[in-house]
Amino acid sequence: AIRYLELGKPPNIILLDIGLPGMSGLEGIHKFKELAPSTQIIIITVHEDNDSIFQAISAGAAGYLLNRVRELRRSVSRVCLISGGEVTVTVRNGGIGGRNQQFALACAEQISGQDITVLSAGTDGIDGNSPAAGAVVDGSTLDRVKDRVNARAGGAEAARHALSTFNAYPLFDALSDTVVTGPTGNNLRDLRILLAY
Repeated sequence: AIRYLELGKPPNIILLDIGLPGMSGLEGIHKFKELAPSTQIIIITVHEDNDSIFQAISAGAAGYLLNRVRELRRSVSRVCLISGGEVTVTVRNGGIGGRNQQFALACAEQISGQDITVLSAGTDGIDGNSPAAGAVVDGSTLDRVKDRVNARAGGAEAARHALSTFNAYPLFDALSDTVVTGPTGNNLRDLRILLAY
């Protein structure tokens, strides 16, 4: 499928399973979105693993919202897109973070080098097991990861590692890109704000 996309012949829809031999479906989503950003991806899976499903949704939702911002940008020079709602993620393997930091980190690779900023935060001031409510990413996030976190393999690889180990908070904390409000006493929805400028 990747070879076909590299020939510049993107399909309208890709049906994808999370568990594939060789490259996982989660890795495939990122690669497919890179090669064919307008192609819609439908996840078909027998997995009941909430974390895998969340990562797939995050990659797809991030792609959907970012594509919407880019579409709006064709007709106006500056765009602000606001999205609400909650997804769940179970932080495992001793990771520190939560659903909003995972979502923001999923966006970071897709906006690298672009004039787009994404904020994802919980209105209750809580994001998983971290002290943050969420995080902010922009087109420079991956470069700053490489510079500040001393990521030898590069910012994108360090971000993917943080995503796969559910350990986004230490990365965002090192960049000073966490949103920390403390508990607010409200829980309306999670909030995502995407700016293109």
